[in-house]
Amino acid sequence: MQRILSLFLILFFLPLYAANAQNVEYAKNSLGDKYYFVTESIKTGGNNIFVSAVREFSVERGGAAKKVFAVVFNTGEKKYRLLAAATLSADGKVVEKREYPQAIWQAIAGNSAEAALLSAVTRYLAQNPAAAAGGEPKAPSANRQATATGFFITPTLIVTNNHVVNAARQIEVIYNNELKAPATVIRVDPANDLALLEVHGLEQSVVPLALGQSDTVREGMRIYAVGFPLTAYIGLTAKISEGIVSGTVGYRGDTRQFEISAPIQPGNSGGPLLNENGEVIGVVSAELGRKFVDKTGIIPQNVNFAIKSDGIQNLLGNQLDNPGLPIPKRQKSVLDAVSIMELAKKGIVRIAVIMN
Repeated sequence: MQRILSLFLILFFLPLYAANAQNVEYAKNSLGDKYYFVTESIKTGGNNIFVSAVREFSVERGGAAKKVFAVVFNTGEKKYRLLAAATLSADGKVVEKREYPQAIWQAIAGNSAEAALLSAVTRYLAQNPAAAAGGEPKAPSANRQATATGFFITPTLIVTNNHVVNAARQIEVIYNNELKAPATVIRVDPANDLALLEVHGLEQSVVPLALGQSDTVREGMRIYAVGFPLTAYIGLTAKISEGIVSGTVGYRGDTRQFEISAPIQPGNSGGPLLNENGEVIGVVSAELGRKFVDKTGIIPQNVNFAIKSDGIQNLLGNQLDNPGLPIPKRQKSVLDAVSIMELAKKGIVRIAVIMN
């Protein structure tokens, strides 16, 4: 049962909500919050009904616009279990996500939100008998894989995005397209979408990248993004793109981000954003993509975002044995794109993530 619940979370929870899923409103509370359930998430097995539900806040609360829940109901005993919950920002970014594998069954109170949800889902199934065809979630036929980018800040520590590794079962880094090593997540900062990985065995080969000061960055400064975009289509070697800092704040005025014009693609996530001195001033994180287009009808042109390098210092904090970073050799002169690429290739890795 626990295996099935875990698979439900991975296969039907956030992915379905993020897609163009059909949501059905079933309740509204005194605050004006609306409650929906995702029809595509419904699965049945015996007396169990699995479903994802959404609470859409009438007013944003602490940066949160929605909460998404994964729930299983036992219709025979009128009980339910909470499987997982996630908080989302207005643009759909996951702010926080938690699983509850040890949650106990609870009785459904007569006037509770759970009772309203169960009633709405049961009514929907009665009207759409084929909606839950296929029974309980089953294991995928093969492990899902994804690739991204990371970079060394010490001979054993790698920075990347939290969204790259937060659902990972196994992480491997590939250096110079030939040396491979397993990686372990040792710290994450979901709010800033950063993660710190530890890797051993490559110390004699890598050259850590120097961290620059993001508070010295100004609009119009030339920058370079280096990473491994679209590896299935354009190969496994690192690529570089050039642009400028379009703004010193990011999406919706987020002061933790830069807006950049350098083109990025899937696979660039977690890669370094470098200035003309070869210093890391940010971590490539996001683009205005399909969700934005679907919502606004606007196709953005080179509107991308990077987490400021100051966030890396916050990520390190004081919880590591040796929080002080060695200072790699800094470049005193302005470098051209060729030199930036040569420097970056010595400190970046392709990250291969396997998810269940």
